[in-house]
Amino acid sequence: MPVTTVRFVNGEPEREYLSPGGVAKYLGVTRRTVYTWIKEGRLQATRTGPKLWAVSMNQLDKFLQPKKLAAPAAPAAARSLPKANLSNKPGRKK
Repeated sequence: MPVTTVRFVNGEPEREYLSPGGVAKYLGVTRRTVYTWIKEGRLQATRTGPKLWAVSMNQLDKFLQPKKLAAPAAPAAARSLPKANLSNKPGRKK
C-alpha cells in the first residue's frame, strides 16, 4: 500500500508508514534530502512500487536516535612527536 499523503494529528503522523514527502514534512527538510538519506543507506525505506517508497515509523525513530560515536584515537604521528621545552629559562651556553 503506497503512502502518498499523510494526515497529521496534533503534530504527529497518523499512519505507520510515511512517504518520503511525509518524512520531509515531518522533519522540516526537502524531499530531495530524504531521498539522499535513503540512497546513502542512512534511512531505511521499502520500495512499494516502481517509483514509490515507504518509510516505517520504527525506521524513522531509529534514524532520529542520537548516534553513539567512539572518541577518535590520536594519530600515530602526534603520539610520537618529541615534547617541546616550553620553559622560559634559557639553556646554559658554554
